[in-house]
Amino acid sequence: MTLNTVAIYALCDPDTGEVRYVGKTTDPKRRMGQHRRRAKLKQTHCASWIAALMERERLPVFVILEEIHGGNWINAERRWVTEYRERGARLTNLTSGGEGRANRPDSIKRGPLSPEHRAKLSEAAKGRRLSPEHKAILLALHKGHPRSEETKARIAAGNKGRRRSEETKARMSIAQTERQRLAREQK
Repeated sequence: MTLNTVAIYALCDPDTGEVRYVGKTTDPKRRMGQHRRRAKLKQTHCASWIAALMERERLPVFVILEEIHGGNWINAERRWVTEYRERGARLTNLTSGGEGRANRPDSIKRGPLSPEHRAKLSEAAKGRRLSPEHKAILLALHKGHPRSEETKARIAAGNKGRRRSEETKARMSIAQTERQRLAREQK
């Protein structure tokens, strides 16, 4: 997508293909990540739906419906929401579209997460196993977005002094060997 492009997108049920949410974004990968993170809080109907999918190791399918180049995205989003509601789609949207964060209900506005809340989210994510399909989706979302030096340093600091089991070391070795093999094949 170009700098002044806004995408109107749909989140679809991965099993039925049913459209469950219509939104807008300028960065689809980042927006999907936001949906996944907000699902853990379950503050909206959409977040609860995504959380239920994630509990089954599934993710919604992200589909771009229309790209608007420097135009009025508000009318386009409203048009798509109206169209899917008229078709009988069970949309999880709170509004008819075009409002943006400033006009959302106070119940879903929030500032930065407290340290206690972050600790609870971290604890809830520990030990979670992802299906190969889910891992492939996450890999595709992160491809082309290298980590900054700051991020690499934080990860290194967090891993310092960490003891890994022999089983984990073996899995890491196999994964590294596979990455190297794939890199050689792509050349």
